[in-house]
Amino acid sequence: MNRRKNVWIVAAVAIVVLAGALLGACGSSSTDASSSPGATKTLTIGVLMPFSGDGALWGRTELASTEVAADHINAAGGIKAGNDTYKLAVKAYDNQWDPAVSATVARKAVADGVRYILSWSGPEVLAENAATRGTTVLTFVTASDEICQGPKHPNNYNDWFYFPDNMTVLYTYIHDTYPEDKTVAMIVTDDAVSIKEAEDLKKYIEPIGFDVMDPVKISGDETDFYPVLTPLIKSGVDVIDLASPSPEDASLIIKQARELGYKGRFAHADAPNIDDYAAVAGWDAVEGFVGAPVYTDLTEVGKAWQKDYMAKTNNDTSTGPTADYDAMLLLAAAIEKAGTVDPDAVNAALPTVTVQGTTGETRYGGADVMGIPHLLERPINVVEVQNGKIVSVYSGWPPRITATMSPSPSPAE
Repeated sequence: MNRRKNVWIVAAVAIVVLAGALLGACGSSSTDASSSPGATKTLTIGVLMPFSGDGALWGRTELASTEVAADHINAAGGIKAGNDTYKLAVKAYDNQWDPAVSATVARKAVADGVRYILSWSGPEVLAENAATRGTTVLTFVTASDEICQGPKHPNNYNDWFYFPDNMTVLYTYIHDTYPEDKTVAMIVTDDAVSIKEAEDLKKYIEPIGFDVMDPVKISGDETDFYPVLTPLIKSGVDVIDLASPSPEDASLIIKQARELGYKGRFAHADAPNIDDYAAVAGWDAVEGFVGAPVYTDLTEVGKAWQKDYMAKTNNDTSTGPTADYDAMLLLAAAIEKAGTVDPDAVNAALPTVTVQGTTGETRYGGADVMGIPHLLERPINVVEVQNGKIVSVYSGWPPRITATMSPSPSPAE
């Protein structure tokens, strides 16, 4: 799973747009219960992410995007829940991408009064769930794995995408545009989430027409990838998928593969950090790179997000964290619809609201694949690096969703 990386004042017109999009928007977490009814209260969103070690880049960008959501919601007047108005606060907790640490910081967050959490991937989130057992906490999971999703985890939301949807869209584009690309190999860190991604890759793209090789495993601690890349390149692989390694590792893999003479394509079905890869490997090395989702066609809400997000992240241009922002808009709308910040009531309302987010219509759905409607659904955008620039080449809903949008025309029509 991959993601990206002060505050500028939002222009008046952007505030007007956001106010409309956020009508009924709210935030999350701890409440100032001491305030009298009708007073302005505080809700705290806990961001439990890696802010040190591997994955720190992801943590910083997810935090920045969540802070922008809070800034915008607050600037638009906050959240109206019943007779109360809530302003959002965001608090960071460093889980170091470690389940044991995640459990510790989750207990700290609950003790702080946090009831809504934005967090990382399966093992960490499951540890957090266990640590907070007995207290209803809604968790918005930013990694697209299924380990902590579904009916057995009714308080968890996937605020990213369904990984098979993304793979299907991305590799259909590659197959149709570059039919000469036949073989694909994924480089994976040796953990349960990454191995599951490799299994999904084989399951969902072989029917499209690819030959998926066994995954190449790395520990995630090394910086010398020449030993694993050399035999892979000699095998004649056409596409190397980099959805599992951290941005730091992916950058080195690209650089070292090109140094070894690899002429094939890199792909990333999980929000690549293309600018960060190019900063290490060079734009020549990432030429032809194909990835999704990277949103280049943003709505007015998305453009307002992008302006303030870039200001918080030293002009980071990645757009994967739009998902965090949109998830906060949905949470806000659900709290207003529920008329309360009670997590159980908000949990019931979340699958019933829709917002116009950074990329268009956004909602929670996916009951057909997850068993419960807790999957963030919005169009998937594919980009390709062409002549040193990131170019949007496709945007649309995955086949799973388009098949149910409207009846297909009959031949007579």
